[in-house]
Amino acid sequence: MIDQSFSPQNIEKIFDAENKRGVNVERLFEDTFKESLRLAGEIKDIRKNIKYENNQTEKRSLLDNLEKYKTSRKETLGYIFEKISEDLKIYSPTITTKVIGSKFCYTLNPCVESFFYSKIIQKNLRETYKIKQLSRYHILKSVILAISDQFPKVVIRTDIKQFYESIPQQDVIEKLEADHLISVNTRRCIVKTLESYNQLKGDQSNIGLPRGIGISAYLSEIYMRAIDNEINKIDDLVYYARYVDDIIAIFIPNNGRRTVADEYLNTIKSIFKDKSNNYLETNSKKTEPYDLQLDINKLVAIRETSKNNIIIEREIDYKKAISYLGYKIGFKTTKTIPDLGKTKTSNVTIVDFSDEKIRRYKAKIKLTFEHYERKRKHNPMNSFRLLISRLKYLMSNTQLSNNKSNVYVGLYYSFPFVIEGTRLKELDNCLKYYIGRSKLSNERKIELRKLSFETAYRDKMLIKHCFENKIYNSHNAKFNDPINTRNKGIIKFGVKEITSIWRNDEI
Repeated sequence: MIDQSFSPQNIEKIFDAENKRGVNVERLFEDTFKESLRLAGEIKDIRKNIKYENNQTEKRSLLDNLEKYKTSRKETLGYIFEKISEDLKIYSPTITTKVIGSKFCYTLNPCVESFFYSKIIQKNLRETYKIKQLSRYHILKSVILAISDQFPKVVIRTDIKQFYESIPQQDVIEKLEADHLISVNTRRCIVKTLESYNQLKGDQSNIGLPRGIGISAYLSEIYMRAIDNEINKIDDLVYYARYVDDIIAIFIPNNGRRTVADEYLNTIKSIFKDKSNNYLETNSKKTEPYDLQLDINKLVAIRETSKNNIIIEREIDYKKAISYLGYKIGFKTTKTIPDLGKTKTSNVTIVDFSDEKIRRYKAKIKLTFEHYERKRKHNPMNSFRLLISRLKYLMSNTQLSNNKSNVYVGLYYSFPFVIEGTRLKELDNCLKYYIGRSKLSNERKIELRKLSFETAYRDKMLIKHCFENKIYNSHNAKFNDPINTRNKGIIKFGVKEITSIWRNDEI
């Protein structure tokens, strides 16, 4: 059995792992790590001096000092980890609540003890149960590939109603006890967390896991294993994936027989109810069976007619496409009318942004222009620069300066499977609408109209952003020039400033 204690060694492992992920734990809890941060600053200054020192004697002295400070910093961190370890022995989790959209979410009280408390429990669950959630990218890649082959099939799209809120706590605890994989202390900590959650709710029914608390994701995966295994046993199933509560299942009937799509759906519903003792049920509003056994008409979202390579008629209905993990997945049917001969029909797979994603992008564009209108009278130049920075951030891709995982995020890298530009054109039209009705000068309107979501996505536009705003002074100005003393420099807006107006719970 792995070491599951709140030891200084385990705290150090979490500290190192989080820093590798780009989470600066010391900055997150500056009061606790005040001394180690001071030493880190000294080390940074010494390294800078070493870089520009030409005298070899002085350089050796600086290198000696560097090693002393590094040793001192390591010892200081060791003392801090020991102190946190001692505090965790008497720590009792307290959960607070917040509302995101229409759902309650929960969080542990923000302190260094709760941070390591939660992370160590998650690590214990992940490593003992070997929990590894399939990535959104790999699920979507498999689903798109399976649908694209146009082979006769049935696709079931559904999700679990009130997923976290419906999981019975007692069943989870009994499962942990029966498996004998986690330590008594880890199990006790999980129980205490759930008790705090129940107390906050004022409900002693012991139903539900606290949405937003890190350990809930792992506990729900442990609970769902039996249900997932049972679904995977259904006849004719060729692909099944569950991303938290979003589910997709693909069936190909054996021996060419035709099966009623609802039969597969009803089987899935029955498994949820039976295996969860009626605690879990599918969400009827997000449940849809797609029968593609005879044709693909159920998923034809775009119909167009072309002649001489020119589209003369086009009909779009994205309601006839599968909504899954931020995408719309369906088909486009094109009838080609030749000058002579028979009309040809072709079908291709389309993948586009979901309705909800487009709604959120439009909301952010609207807020961006509203914020500009409020601020432009105070500082017209900076307000306009911030407006451009926000629009470019929405349509570009970025990697934060302190990100160590080399993962890019943004319009393309967050939605790499889009192969139909309809929704991108929709965003461009939205942008043009707000540019047109703004009080910008014609010159600035012309500048903004050069921006395009469709072009930025196609070109995978990349802009590297810092986290905080930075001031860059003019390199051409003379240092002793009196005019230069009034030069405040050019501001480069960081992600914190750019995204500050989009933190509304409904976006």
